[in-house]
Amino acid sequence: MSVLFGARLLSFFSLLSLAENSFPANATLCRYFPPLPDKTIRILTIMATLLLPPILHYLAGNRHKLVLPDTTLGAALEHLYTEYPQLGVNLRSDSGLIRSHFSLYRDGEMLTRADIILRKDDTIELTLAEKNTGADGQSELSREEIRQYIRHLTLPEFGMRSQMKLRNSKVLVIGAGGLGSPVLMYLAAAGVGTIGIVDEDSIDTSNLQRQVIHSHAMVGSSKLTSARRFIHDLNPGVRVISYETKFIAENALDIAKGYDLIIDGTDNFPTRYLVNDVCVLLGIPNIY
Repeated sequence: MSVLFGARLLSFFSLLSLAENSFPANATLCRYFPPLPDKTIRILTIMATLLLPPILHYLAGNRHKLVLPDTTLGAALEHLYTEYPQLGVNLRSDSGLIRSHFSLYRDGEMLTRADIILRKDDTIELTLAEKNTGADGQSELSREEIRQYIRHLTLPEFGMRSQMKLRNSKVLVIGAGGLGSPVLMYLAAAGVGTIGIVDEDSIDTSNLQRQVIHSHAMVGSSKLTSARRFIHDLNPGVRVISYETKFIAENALDIAKGYDLIIDGTDNFPTRYLVNDVCVLLGIPNIY
């Protein structure tokens, strides 16, 4: 044991000697430890923490929480937007503290004013709003809808106003087969509020390799029943209106009235000409 202790003691004095020879006699320790960067020094004066929802982590360098300076909430957010410009693009609002599909909380209390003073050790939580009032002042997006459409809502070029337009729109899709199937899937996923479907066919096994909303379990059922079930599973908030009939001259105008857009998913020229004529007469845009 004494030999081991002696070896350790010798190593200690060797290191001490090396340190003395490495530093000039008149040197001060501070010369070898440069001052902390400005950003690090600022962190020492931080008074509050902002917790971000997962959807925004990538806008803040994959951080789940950020520090806020000791100031008012509005000034702290502006400071944050300077540090993380893309965060500002997605959060900044011209009419309020932040965009309406987000909320700020401190100790369970919603924060809505920019002049609120941040306290020492505050934890501010940024969350998805419980609900959001639409542009018409009546329609609302629930918290679940906000969660579903959050990728739309955080797009500066899209946002809540455009999402509400989708929610309040009505689209008629003629045909639920090879062309209509992917159209119906994406319309429902995007949040179109009302989708009308015209089709009188039933599902055959041979349809499944291209008609992506139908499944083996629905073979023999009507395409309308299958499409309605698929849309409900994908987005329960979408209203589906079914027309289990052919789109013909005798019923075309009655079916098409009231829709904002008609999408032609048919596979024959007579029906396509008819759809075009109806759209011209009613002044409805036609996609084919």
